[in-house]
Amino acid sequence: MSSSNSSITPINRSSYPNEGPFCHCRNRTSLTKAWTDDNPGRCYYNCKSHGFFKWADKEPPYGWQKRSLLDARDEIRLLRSHINHLEGTITNHLNFTNQTDEPCLINTVSHQETSGPIRCDQPDKLLRQFIIMSWCFFVLVIAVIVTILKE
Repeated sequence: MSSSNSSITPINRSSYPNEGPFCHCRNRTSLTKAWTDDNPGRCYYNCKSHGFFKWADKEPPYGWQKRSLLDARDEIRLLRSHINHLEGTITNHLNFTNQTDEPCLINTVSHQETSGPIRCDQPDKLLRQFIIMSWCFFVLVIAVIVTILKE
């Protein structure tokens, strides 16, 4: 079996009625699906111990079916690599967060404008303060508008 970009997938034997042939070591072979460039999706029997190999499919894939299988295989590999990258990023962030014993810090855009970072260990308190300040500003604006309209 030639392989320039290979991977294998074990498959369910129920889709193939015949049991696999015996290997030279007299053990039953396993049915596997090849994902090489030359034989995408083609099933074969193999013995992992002794290298026994026999095609289960009579004909190799060809034409638009072969191209579709290769495109799908490449898309799956790309998506899996993205998933692995994202899982690695999440793991790194979780490890970094678990290593620090300090509460979460939110850095501001400009360190010169503020006296320091804002601690977010009490998010409810920050939310309450924001709501109170918003209402105070609203009442102040209404008072100014009413004063201007009375004159």
